[in-house]
Amino acid sequence: MNCGMSGCLEPTVGKSKYCRQHRWEAREAWVLRVQAGEQARQENHLRYRAAWNEALAAGEKAFKEAQCKMLTPMDGVTGKIYEPIEICGFAWLKVRPATSSFAKWLVREKLGTVSRYEGGVTCWSPVGKQSQSYDRKLAACRAMAEVLALRLGELGETTRVYADGRLD
Repeated sequence: MNCGMSGCLEPTVGKSKYCRQHRWEAREAWVLRVQAGEQARQENHLRYRAAWNEALAAGEKAFKEAQCKMLTPMDGVTGKIYEPIEICGFAWLKVRPATSSFAKWLVREKLGTVSRYEGGVTCWSPVGKQSQSYDRKLAACRAMAEVLALRLGELGETTRVYADGRLD
């Protein structure tokens, strides 16, 4: 069998489709392609980190500035009214599809987990972990989703990012 390079009539070597000289040239070209791909991945990861940090800052700001609905608890037996408290609940970011490079980056960085039941990647309460306030957490997640959607769009990603939550 002849070498796979056009114009070369030398026989192939081993399992390679190239002759001895062209096999090394093809390997060097392959190594350069792999290195360029790794460099591009590292640059994307830096962009993802910058977008995540920007989203976290927006989420923290929204968390602090959120207007919360208050619940006034009352004892059903004595009728005593207690001090108003914020509504309790959870909020999270959902990133779909889970096969996108950003979603894989979130899982690799341990910022999210793959949701087998609902699909996508879930980032539980990235801001406000010390609080149980549903309104604050949801406001933070919505702000983060808005920033991430904008930044990922600028990077050419088609990943969908949105906030979700539930009352406790």
